[in-house]
Amino acid sequence: MSGLLLVPFLYLVSLPVIIGTVERLIFVTQSWTTLDWVNQRYADHPWVTLAHLLPGLVYFLIGLLQFSGRLRSRYPTLHRFLGRLYVTLGVASGLAVLWMVLVFPAVGGLLTQLGTFGVVAAMFACFWLAVVAVRSRQIARHRAFMIRGYALALSVSTARIGINLSELIWGTTFEISFVPASIFGAPVNIIVAEHQVRRFSVFGLFRGDRPAIRR
Repeated sequence: MSGLLLVPFLYLVSLPVIIGTVERLIFVTQSWTTLDWVNQRYADHPWVTLAHLLPGLVYFLIGLLQFSGRLRSRYPTLHRFLGRLYVTLGVASGLAVLWMVLVFPAVGGLLTQLGTFGVVAAMFACFWLAVVAVRSRQIARHRAFMIRGYALALSVSTARIGINLSELIWGTTFEISFVPASIFGAPVNIIVAEHQVRRFSVFGLFRGDRPAIRR
């Protein structure tokens, strides 16, 4: 996919998680009397919910800008600032979601807890490798790992798309479709991310990149 279309496409894919996050943020600021057990978890733990959702929302909004070749080439200082903020918010939101799956009654139980820990650990590893790479001026490697890290985070939106389609087509409830959609989301995103990374490796560095500087 060309750089011109990549950012709008990613915003489109991330819309389910962005809209869902805004709705959930409004939800936890209101008072409720009777709720089903899925929503009751958020009402019972508003602070951990906010700790996950607030940085997560900003993470998705600014993270997409990091894929803009125009931003990287014309405003490198802004790109670096947003990159640092992006990683910080990703770590904060990731730690909070680990907290959530421990204190919440998790939909899917132990499988959901283990899957969440695995995805977050892999995302943190991608962040770390991306930071190490950029400090060594290995720009292409840096961006490859940033793509992988973002793809892992975006798997929650891919899962949400699956949940919504399952409800629309088969009328399944959230409790039934959550685990299969979540299992489906991460691998699909990783496959797409690896396709993009390999595409860039075949056709050269990212547009506007400079070769790595050897020390």
